[in-house]
Amino acid sequence: MKRLYWQLALTKKVITMAEVEEASEKVSMGPERRSHIVSEKDRKLTAYHESGHAIVAHLLPHADPVHKVTIIPRGAAGGYTMMLPTEEQNYKTKSQLLADIRVALGGRIAEALILDEISTGASGDLQSVTNTARAMVTRWGMSDELGPIVFGEQQEQVFLGKNLGHERNYSEEIAAKIDAEIHRIVEEAYKDVTKLLSDNEKFLHDMANALLEEETIDAKAVDNLYKYGTTKAPEVEEPKEALEAAGIVVPEVVEAKKNTATVDAPSETPSNEIK
Repeated sequence: MKRLYWQLALTKKVITMAEVEEASEKVSMGPERRSHIVSEKDRKLTAYHESGHAIVAHLLPHADPVHKVTIIPRGAAGGYTMMLPTEEQNYKTKSQLLADIRVALGGRIAEALILDEISTGASGDLQSVTNTARAMVTRWGMSDELGPIVFGEQQEQVFLGKNLGHERNYSEEIAAKIDAEIHRIVEEAYKDVTKLLSDNEKFLHDMANALLEEETIDAKAVDNLYKYGTTKAPEVEEPKEALEAAGIVVPEVVEAKKNTATVDAPSETPSNEIK
């Protein structure tokens, strides 16, 4: 990251926020691959997948706000949804973690709802969902069923089936309960997101179409799509229309006087002559 900043500093006197953001994304995700040929089928799948993530994030109160959505390939990703917290966070609450799980599931569920198909594009999302749910149960004591207990001698080795040679500090019965709790958290999230996206299917179609047309949209465009169905807000009403909408009557006499004054004014040109 520092190297990219220095490169910009050596060639320009002023570095814009767009350039800082591009440098950050390049380091974290890799360079844009605009020359990469993507079929229309894959573009459509990516558009709905990323729209699913973005819509869930936009609608859930405990999710981080959407900053940017794009279907331009970058690094190994065919597209991505960037979310940024409104303030610096040192901790994550249970509500925030559950929102993270739902946002991560949004892409897979959007594919299934609209395209009646699922793809390997959600593999990273599903890994994130599983890791978060497992950590909630075994590391952070966020399971009502199992209580505020840490399971496993080491944080990474926490459930039946991983590193079988590792000695656990819990029984087979507890291992089964851990597995059941992880499944419960994910299944509840899956049902919630399925209903959320089904209830906002128009929003999903509008955003996917916008991405197919513009490729990248920002937070304002996402909000406009939710409110108006388009990336741009409607034009502001004319002052007169706005006043009338507020119940204020605009008299027409002003315009009439203006017209009368024009008619009564003496003319230097004969009325039958056209210049």
